[in-house]
Amino acid sequence: MKIARITPQQGGFLTIVAEDRRRGGFDARPYMKSRLARLRPRPTRHDPALLNHP
Repeated sequence: MKIARITPQQGGFLTIVAEDRRRGGFDARPYMKSRLARLRPRPTRHDPALLNHP
């Protein structure tokens, strides 16, 4: 399975869509509370990862 799209949702969830159109959700909240997540730089409004954010 190859991931075609990841879309951030409210509350720390991600919607993941595969190339074969299977879709699922991922709860990223536990990872956002980790020490490594706090060390990661915050995205800016020019971050390409945010271009598809609703």
